Amino acid sequence: MLDARRRELLELVGLAPFNRRIADRLSGGMKQKLALACTLIHTPELLILDEPTVGIDPQSRHFIHDNLRRLNAAGMSIIYTSHYMDEVEQLCHELAIIDHGRIIAQGTVDALLTTRHNRAVELRTSAALP
Repeated sequence: MLDARRRELLELVGLAPFNRRIADRLSGGMKQKLALACTLIHTPELLILDEPTVGIDPQSRHFIHDNLRRLNAAGMSIIYTSHYMDEVEQLCHELAIIDHGRIIAQGTVDALLTTRHNRAVELRTSAALP
């Protein structure tokens, strides 16, 4: 049963042709795909991902995003952390912006993009500007 699940997941993430390759010899994008397959082995109800697309090529990034959308559409809840706001806009329904461990903004992507935060930045210099 586990072997069938392994084959299914390698197919899902596009690594079936590499099933005999040692993980250490995979490219960065392939390692990220393998990591995703490993997290799915027991079909979790909640998937927590910490920047799963850092350092990978655009094609692998797109492939991972498509799989995450499919998993979410099938009912899996996903917590996704990213510094890439384009990913957040494409993948997330709701988000929280965290700064130094505190949530400073939370809501839907559309609501946060349309909200204006009235904040000022004050710049002080030790010498007068010309």
